[in-house]
Amino acid sequence: MHSVEACLAAGDVTGNPVWHTRAASIAARLIDHAWAHSWRIPEHYDERWRPQQEYNLDRPNDRFRPYGTTPGHSFEWARLLLTLEAAQADPPVWLPEAATALFDTAVADAEGPDGHPGLIYTVAANGRPVVAARLHWVACEAVLAADALHRRTGALAHWRGTLRRGLGAVVGRDRPLLPAPVAPAEPDRGHRAGQAEARRRASWPDLVTRPAAV
Repeated sequence: MHSVEACLAAGDVTGNPVWHTRAASIAARLIDHAWAHSWRIPEHYDERWRPQQEYNLDRPNDRFRPYGTTPGHSFEWARLLLTLEAAQADPPVWLPEAATALFDTAVADAEGPDGHPGLIYTVAANGRPVVAARLHWVACEAVLAADALHRRTGALAHWRGTLRRGLGAVVGRDRPLLPAPVAPAEPDRGHRAGQAEARRRASWPDLVTRPAAV
C-alpha cells in the first residue's frame, strides 16, 4: 500500500509514467486477492504472495500485525485506486468499481456490528468482528475514501453515510474510541497526515452539496 503511495508520488514529481505503471501493477495484484476474498483484503502473505489467513490467530490484538482483515486498509486502498485512476492517461476500467466494492464491504463489515457507533478495527476472513476497538485512523481513512468516491462518482450517500459514522472522533491521538483490548499506538506520519486531512475536509460545510468534479 505504501509502496503504491511512493510510486504515485514519484510519478507525479518526475513525470515519468513508469512509476504510475508500477503502482498499477502492485494494485492489480492486491485487488485480485480482494476480489477472491469477497472484497476483503487479507493482511498477511508469504514470500510467494499466498494469503496467510490464520496469521496471528492466537494474537488477534497485535498492534502492528493483527489477525484477519482491516477495514481501514480497504478504505485506504479505495482512495488509492481512485488516485491511481486520475494519475494515468489510460487507466484500467476496473479501478472505480473496485474502489466502490472495497468501500462498501468495509462499511458493511465495520459499522457498529456490536451495537456501538463507529467503525471497528479488524474482522475475520468471513467478516466476523474480531477487534472492536474504534481507532481514529480508520475513521479518517473512511472520510477520505468517501470524499474521493463522492468526487469521482457523485454518489452523495457515500459521504453522508460516513458523516453519520462519528466524525467527531477524528481528533487527537490514535487511541481506541471505546474500551477494547488493543494497545494504544502513536500514529505514524502517514496516518497523522490523514487525520489532519480528514478534519480539514470534514470542516467544509458545502461538501455534501457540491457536484462531483468532472
